[in-house]
Amino acid sequence: MADLLYGSFFYQDPEGKLHPRLATKYDVSNDGLTYTIHLRKGVKFSDGTDFNADAVIRAWDNIFNPKARVPLRFAVGMVKECVKIDDATVELKLKYAFAPLGPTLAMSLTSPISPAALDKYGENISQHPTGAGPYTLQEWVKGDRIVMVRNENYWGEKPTVAKIIWKIVPEAATREAMLRAGQIHICYKPLPSNVAALKADPNVTVEMPLDTRTIFMGLNCQKGVTTDKKVRLAFNYAVDKKAIVQKILFGTAEPMDGPVSPKVFGYFKMENQYDYQSLNSKNQVKVW
Repeated sequence: MADLLYGSFFYQDPEGKLHPRLATKYDVSNDGLTYTIHLRKGVKFSDGTDFNADAVIRAWDNIFNPKARVPLRFAVGMVKECVKIDDATVELKLKYAFAPLGPTLAMSLTSPISPAALDKYGENISQHPTGAGPYTLQEWVKGDRIVMVRNENYWGEKPTVAKIIWKIVPEAATREAMLRAGQIHICYKPLPSNVAALKADPNVTVEMPLDTRTIFMGLNCQKGVTTDKKVRLAFNYAVDKKAIVQKILFGTAEPMDGPVSPKVFGYFKMENQYDYQSLNSKNQVKVW
């Protein structure tokens, strides 16, 4: 939702590839401590303010400001400062090299905000989002709905949908009923147990793209029996991940084969997989 309002420097597709948006490209110094970002020219924020290097620096100054409410500030903790090179170029100076900074620039956290809006709304800027995205905020009724309308001054290809109404419906069953009744067009995160029935409905299309979310059990390896690697191995072999996916999540997930989702930067499939070993298995692995 924030991306639609603010616009981002880059768009990261489901395969992890970056596509230019408000930035056309970036260059990295040999030591990895300087990122040169080339900005798109001729862009304006939804309030008519020019998008340029000064606006980008102002947005980064807001991120760095400890008095500003920026919940995801930690995600750019490696950035030391943002420096203007010219009207269409800025440099990010890093405290230390950080390989995934490119994908980080696709996050709405780093999206520029209209300097005029920052001046006007100050600490209340989050209630008046003013960016360079394809939509603008028309109405916000907390706990009920958020209404966005097409930004007719958007620099890129205009959205085909003129208005989006985001309804706040906490109960999954209610969302599903509204979808079947035609009261909403899209139902986000239906109950896993109901996905099969939704797939069987000829009037419903179910999309299940792989997500970055992971469900896991963490172990405190600093004390007790879990300091022993063999104990941790035993826990891994004892968990039937395939059964959890099929019987609890009703096939709406996939077993993890590495520390993070394949959609996360740095994903790597572990060479040795911890396949479930029951106590009665002929291939039982003894780790004690």
